[in-house]
Amino acid sequence: MTARRLVIAIAFLGIVFMASRPMIDTDTWWHLRTGQWILDNHALPEVDRFSFTRSGAAWYYPAWLSEILMVKVFSIAGLPGLNLLFTCLIVLTCTVIFLTMRGDPYLRAVILVFAAGASEIYWSARPQIFTFLFSACFFYCLREFLQGRRNILWILPILMVLWVNTHAGFFMGFVFLLLAVVKQGLHFLSSHDERSPDRIRKFLWVSGTGVACFVTCGINPSGWKIIAYPFQTVSVQFLQKFIQEWQTPNFHYWNAQLFLILFFVTWAVIAFSPKRLDGGDFFLLAIIGYMGFLAGRNTYFLSIIAPALIMEYGQPILEAKLPGWSPSKVTSKILGVVNSLILAAATIGVAVLVVQNNSSTAIDAVIRRAIPVDAVEFLSKNPGWGRMFNSYNWGSYLLWNLPSYPVFVDGRTDLYDDEILNQYIDVVDARAGWQDILQTWDIHVVFLDPSAPILQVLIAEDWQVRYQDEQSVILLRPLQNAVPTK
Repeated sequence: MTARRLVIAIAFLGIVFMASRPMIDTDTWWHLRTGQWILDNHALPEVDRFSFTRSGAAWYYPAWLSEILMVKVFSIAGLPGLNLLFTCLIVLTCTVIFLTMRGDPYLRAVILVFAAGASEIYWSARPQIFTFLFSACFFYCLREFLQGRRNILWILPILMVLWVNTHAGFFMGFVFLLLAVVKQGLHFLSSHDERSPDRIRKFLWVSGTGVACFVTCGINPSGWKIIAYPFQTVSVQFLQKFIQEWQTPNFHYWNAQLFLILFFVTWAVIAFSPKRLDGGDFFLLAIIGYMGFLAGRNTYFLSIIAPALIMEYGQPILEAKLPGWSPSKVTSKILGVVNSLILAAATIGVAVLVVQNNSSTAIDAVIRRAIPVDAVEFLSKNPGWGRMFNSYNWGSYLLWNLPSYPVFVDGRTDLYDDEILNQYIDVVDARAGWQDILQTWDIHVVFLDPSAPILQVLIAEDWQVRYQDEQSVILLRPLQNAVPTK
């Protein structure tokens, strides 16, 4: 085995290890609940059936295909299997990113690991990972064509059909296509030589591919109306105000700083490269970078494009500074055997860690850190208390694990919109009018984090504490029938 192959293999083993951590998060559960409903009813939900605040309201989420896959894997292999599914999707995405790069294999391996680390903060067992994968595929296909290597743009309309039915992030496909059109448009406008016909051809190919993707985008249960869905989602003000992944990344945390470092390193490499900056690449990096600064959940798009740009503009620097740098294949059999042994040992070590990370015990520990599992079990043993005002962060878990209690709110912000979500905040923070909200919705049970200001207000008004631990408090409205207290 050559040193080159060893370094690449070690890089991918590192990514496998990073991606194998428990990725079940608070939103995973409502995707499972929706997928299970689809399988049970052999139909897609057209109205909400899981809450009492939006019961019967029109609701459709464009991820039915991924949700069915999620619940199928869960039914066969449980949460460990579900976690491994998303591990495989992430590794596949990183493979596409690696193939998009050209140049020194050692440098490609190092950049790939760093880019993966910069995106790792938003890896989770949710359909958004399909957007991570399809975005990488779109960028790869467009880059291959624009760089003159091969034309595989015909794949993109097919991928769009899958994308539009697996996650609402399908709109990023059109962003990459638009940026490619801009790139070719700039090339055409700046060209005065005999190569102009080829640039016109590329411009027409990319434009035609965009039209074809728009046509195939309509192949979904909602038709072309689905185009409006991403805009409706981002218009919910609650997301930017209260949901961390929709806010500007907090660069006080090291994992957010990796995005910042990757962004500035890319610009630094471009600045010092003897290769002239392509206008299309400028807009590509500027727009994707802007999206990452705008919302943390967009930071992984930089991890898709930055590696290719760093290699394209960094390879000339490497060749200029180290003209003799050209790693050759291993000629020593002994060294080849040593490399094989190193890889075998690393593979075994990572395999052991992956098994540990995906054990039921490890996943359960992660879930318990985020969700008051014992409190939910207590509620399951005490049904019939009436409507419950629940924490936004726990609503999805309740949908899956406590279906007998319709929720006030959960992670489906597109369904609840600012109307219900603002009511939720008004109650939690004990703002003016909170009494009217609880009365309007006939709330009998309150299930919140102990830090919620409303809890002390309710306790002062004789609401009864029926359960309390470090993570949660359950209050029962006065004059309810007596029930066992923990």
